[in-house]
Amino acid sequence: MTATCEDSSNPLPSFGQLVALAEGGGTTGHPVLDAVLTGLRQRSADAGTPVAYYEDAP
Repeated sequence: MTATCEDSSNPLPSFGQLVALAEGGGTTGHPVLDAVLTGLRQRSADAGTPVAYYEDAP
């Protein structure tokens, strides 16, 4: 059995799209991805840097 995370009718957003949602205060409607957005927002607030800073981080 093979499991996949991608559903062609509802593809996962790219990290860049998640960054844009995090910066804009949006949500994906997916609990795990929304938790990622919350984490990005918190990390950004704690560090005093824009969310986009983390897009190129290793």
